[in-house]
Amino acid sequence: MELFRYRPFARGLQEIQEQTIYFAPREDLNDPAAEGFLNVYWQGDRIAWEGLFRNYVCSLYNAINLYLLQAEHSVIKESAAMIDIHRFDDVPAGKTLEKLGDTFLQCENVKQLTIDLSEGKPRISRDELLFFLYTFHLRALLEVLNAFIDADYNEESFVEFRDKLTLSIQERRLPSLKAFLKEDIVARQKILHGMISKHEDYYTMCVAEISDKQKKTWMSVVCNFPQLYIDYLENLIHPETYVACFSASGNNNAMWGQYAGNHTGVCMIYDTHTSNGNECIALRKKYGVSSSGEEYEKYIDEVCYPINYGGNVCEANFFTTLGRLNGKELHGWLASKDGKRSCCLNAIYEQEDKWRKEYWQLLYDRYCHKTKEWEYEQEYRLLLISSFFDYTKRESRVIKYHFSDLKGIILGAKMLPENRMIIVDAIEKQCRKYGRDDFKVYVAEYDHNTDSIIKRPLYG
Repeated sequence: MELFRYRPFARGLQEIQEQTIYFAPREDLNDPAAEGFLNVYWQGDRIAWEGLFRNYVCSLYNAINLYLLQAEHSVIKESAAMIDIHRFDDVPAGKTLEKLGDTFLQCENVKQLTIDLSEGKPRISRDELLFFLYTFHLRALLEVLNAFIDADYNEESFVEFRDKLTLSIQERRLPSLKAFLKEDIVARQKILHGMISKHEDYYTMCVAEISDKQKKTWMSVVCNFPQLYIDYLENLIHPETYVACFSASGNNNAMWGQYAGNHTGVCMIYDTHTSNGNECIALRKKYGVSSSGEEYEKYIDEVCYPINYGGNVCEANFFTTLGRLNGKELHGWLASKDGKRSCCLNAIYEQEDKWRKEYWQLLYDRYCHKTKEWEYEQEYRLLLISSFFDYTKRESRVIKYHFSDLKGIILGAKMLPENRMIIVDAIEKQCRKYGRDDFKVYVAEYDHNTDSIIKRPLYG
C-alpha cells in the first residue's frame, strides 16, 4: 500500500538525508482540541472517592510547598496531582500528609459529598467534578495552611492569610446532592458548565492584570487549582503519545497547500508491508536497556492506523482506566487505609488480560479519531507511545526508517529550481549508498483537463 507524507522543503530534505520520521506531540496537531480527546468521567464507590479527595488535598499541599520553593507555574502545573501520596510514608512528611488527608475527609461537607457520589454510583462529568472541587477548595486550602503552620512554618503573611481565610469560610452545611444527581446528566452538565465557564472567564481577566510571576503562580494555586488538578488527572490515564501523519492520497491540492509549504515542499511516497493483517512501516526504536543503562534499538514493524472520521467520542471512567500506575500506586488511589479494595480496583484485577487489551485499544481509538471535516485527508497514523521509554525531548522523537520503504517522492509544483536540485542530489546520494535504481521522482502539476493535481516523472 502506498502512503503519502506531505512535508515542507527543509523537513522533507532532512527526512531523506537522515532517513527519519518526526513524531509530533498532540498540541502540535492541526486540531489539538479534538485530536486525542478523551471524555473522562468519574464513577466509583466510597473508597474510590475518598482516595480521590485525599489525593486532592495532599496534592494541594504539594503545590503550595512548590510555590514556597519558588517553583514556576509550569512546574506546579506539570505535577498538579501526586501520583503516589505514600512515597513519603517513611519520613516525617508522610505523617503530615496522612493527618491532612484524614482531617479533610472528616470535614462535614466533604463527608456528605463522598456519600452522595458513592450511593448509586452516579456518573460524574468533568464539569461536575470541577464544580464539586471548587465548593470545598477553600476548606482544603485552609487545612493545608494549618498543616504548614503546625509544622512550624510561621511566616507572617502566610499566617495572616490563614487567619483571613478562617474568618471568610462560613461553616454552613451544604444540602445533599442526591436529588440533583438523579437528574439527566445532560441537564446537569448544562447547569454546571455555565457556572464553570463564568469562573474561568473571571479568573482569566484577573490574572491578565497581574504582571508579577510569583503572584500569578499564587493565584493559580489559590483560585484555579481544581482546574490544574483535573487537567492532570485526565493526562494520567494514558502515557504521552506522539503522532506521525500520512495520507492515502498524493494529489490533494489542499494538503499540498497546508502541509507542504504551499506547494514548495515535497510529498514522500512510502511503501508499507503487511504484517499480521496490518499495514506497517519498520522503524528503528528502543526496545531494551542493558545493565549499564545503555538502550538497545532495532527495527520494529509499526502499524499505520487509519483515522476514524466522526462517530462517537472515546470515553473512559477515570477510576478504572489508571493504566499508567503500578500496583502500589493503584492501591494508594483505590484502597482504604485498612486495605479494603474499591470495586474499581477489583474491576481491573478480576479480568486483567481483558482490561489491558481494552485499555490499549482505547488509546489507539482516541488518537485515531478526527471530526468529519478532516475526512478529505484520508489520513493514516504511526503512534509513538511513552510507555517504557521517555520521548519528551524532541530529538528522541526523530525515528529512523528503512530507505527501502521510501518508494519515491513528488516535488511541489512551486518548488524553487535550486531546492529541486538539492532534493534530487540528496536522493541520488542515498540511492548510491543503498544500491537502488528503482527510486521514483515525480513533479506535481495542475492538469486543467481533470481539474486536479497530477504527478509526472521528473525529466519525463
